[in-house]
Amino acid sequence: MKKTNKKSNKRLGRGIGSLLGVDLDEEREKKPEKISLKSPQKEISEDKMILDVDVTDIFPNKEQPRKHFDEVALGELADSIKAQGIMQPIITVKKEKGFEIIAGERRWRAAQKAGLKRVPIIVKEVDERKKLEWAIIENVQRSDLNPIEEGEAYKVLADKYNLKQKEIAERVGKDRATVANVMRVTQADKFVKDLVIEGKMSLGHAKVLVSVEDVKLQKSLAEKVIRLNLSVRATESMVKKALNPEPQSTSDEAGEITGQFKALETELLKRLGTKVKISEKSGKGRLEINFQNLNQFNQIVDRILN
Repeated sequence: MKKTNKKSNKRLGRGIGSLLGVDLDEEREKKPEKISLKSPQKEISEDKMILDVDVTDIFPNKEQPRKHFDEVALGELADSIKAQGIMQPIITVKKEKGFEIIAGERRWRAAQKAGLKRVPIIVKEVDERKKLEWAIIENVQRSDLNPIEEGEAYKVLADKYNLKQKEIAERVGKDRATVANVMRVTQADKFVKDLVIEGKMSLGHAKVLVSVEDVKLQKSLAEKVIRLNLSVRATESMVKKALNPEPQSTSDEAGEITGQFKALETELLKRLGTKVKISEKSGKGRLEINFQNLNQFNQIVDRILN
């Protein structure tokens, strides 16, 4: 009879257990409601204790910055959880009706897809602002947020908790200019923001387009960016022209001016004895007088001066 390698099975999920000085596999076989972790020196503080709770007792944070979850990636994580379990506990805060997620909503969603009834959590005591900061930091570090979600989260910290951009930048580990640019893009029209979320347009493109206050024009320019696959620099040029159009004459005025110039060209041809061309655009232009040789040039000059 082939012996089962129990030792290899116990390796799963050992990452956290090894850090805290406990074999989580042996502890979970007992199915306790609460796993009390102790080290040889002292008892682990309560905010590092892992609870094994019903998955239905956990609920998402309403201010969770991440709003979009890739279903394919979620399915892959669910498959991994089926095979190896949840390797990292979900970080939560205790509420009257259960446990609100601070960090780990994606793991919680995948655990439900995998059919888990109970999941490991750690309970922290934090205020609302700190809870949001932790959620942002975890997602930013994992690159889980798109620029719009990241900007909206920063706006909550600024508007609801009165944090300055410099303070936000210090808390999330980014420079102030990056925070400012991401927050600015949240002012764009929904059409533009959706393009960024879907990965069809970069943050740089959206930052340029947000300067266009006219919503219809902003959308039109965004469509042109996608259709022509414009670079950020080309988008800047396009927006600049759209916001500062060159004055143009009406067709009637243009026709009248052209007719007058043609008449003048004919009159000058008679007086100077050579071809003359007049070109005009937006009130500016050029008068060209042709000559074949220096002798003809001197004759033209004499006629103009006399």
